[in-house]
Amino acid sequence: MKNNRYRKVLLIDDNEIDNFINERMITSSGFSAEVIVKNSADAALDF
Repeated sequence: MKNNRYRKVLLIDDNEIDNFINERMITSSGFSAEVIVKNSADAALDF
């Protein structure tokens, strides 16, 4: 198991393909154990 640098990352982007790719890169590199994806700034602020 990879040693994750951070517990959670909040990823905000309106492009679903970019979100998918970036989420996979973040988790596979061991940078973070969990990636929370939001598609807009409003959704991120509500979160």
